[in-house]
Amino acid sequence: MQKIRVLVAASFFVLTSACLWARESKIEVRGAAFAPREKLYRSIYGDLGGSFEIELSQSLANYLDIWGNVSWTPKHGKTVEFDSATKINQVSLSFGIKCMGCIGKGLEGYVGIGPIFTQAMIKDTSYCGQQTKNTEPEVGVVLKTGLYRALGECLFVIIFADYRYQPAELPREVDLGGLRIGIGFGRRF
Repeated sequence: MQKIRVLVAASFFVLTSACLWARESKIEVRGAAFAPREKLYRSIYGDLGGSFEIELSQSLANYLDIWGNVSWTPKHGKTVEFDSATKINQVSLSFGIKCMGCIGKGLEGYVGIGPIFTQAMIKDTSYCGQQTKNTEPEVGVVLKTGLYRALGECLFVIIFADYRYQPAELPREVDLGGLRIGIGFGRRF
C-alpha cells in the first residue's frame, strides 16, 4: 500500500513538473460506455454501464504527450447468491504517455499506455442489513486510442476507446477492467 502511495505521488510530481516544459496543455471531460471483461462482474452488474472522466495532458514534443486521468464508474446490480441489491463505485487514477499523429486538417489521432490504480467500494443491501467492502488500490494497465477533432482554435471533441486490465482482490481475484468507448470535449491551452 505504501509503495502505491509513493508511486502515485511521484507520478503527479512528474506530471506537474512537465508543465514547465510543455508546449501545449489539454483538459478533457469525457463520458464512456463501459463493457466489463469479467464474466462474474457482468452477471452481477450487467453488460454495460457509464463512466465519467477528467483527463489532463501535456505536450512534451511534437508527437509525444503525457497524461493523467481520474475516472468514476458507478454500477448497480443484484448479488448472484441472494439476488439482493448491490452497488459498486470504482474510482481510478491513471497516467502515461500518448503518441500523437496528424491524420488531416483539424484531425489528430493517438495511441497510449500507462498504469492504472483503482479502488472499488461495494455496498450490498439485504434483509440482514448493509455490508460495505473497499478493495485495496491495485495496479493495472490501460491502453488508449482516440481521435481529436478541432472545433476552432482552442476547443475540440474527442472520440476514444480505452481498454483496462484492472485486477482487484474481492473474495477472489477479479478483473474490474474492460472496454470503454466514449466521447468528450476539451480545451487546449
